[in-house]
Amino acid sequence: MLNKKIKIILIIAIILSIIFSLFYVVKIQDRIERIFYKIGYVNYVEQYSNEYGVDKYLIYALINSESHFNEKAVSHKGATGLMQLMLATAREVDSGVTEDDLLDPRNQYKSWNRIFGKVDK
Repeated sequence: MLNKKIKIILIIAIILSIIFSLFYVVKIQDRIERIFYKIGYVNYVEQYSNEYGVDKYLIYALINSESHFNEKAVSHKGATGLMQLMLATAREVDSGVTEDDLLDPRNQYKSWNRIFGKVDK
């Protein structure tokens, strides 16, 4: 009888350990993302990636490749911001976009996610 109780307690302890480990792994992934990607941008990327159905890591890769997370980056061709978006491209998905809008990271995310959302469909 005692052995059966010990086995049940051990099984419950193992199951609880696995559950708590999974929660800890999720927290580690979040911490790693925040080390590699600027914290202020994580919320925008998450929001617009979910809203437009675009993989957030694609957006992070684009930002890293285009501007290395420099929101004031401007190319010699006139592409601006984190994602090096051209005004003409942004206006394809939102005709009311201005050049000043492109310097706002939220507008960059929103425009690019709209573009990727269109391409994906």
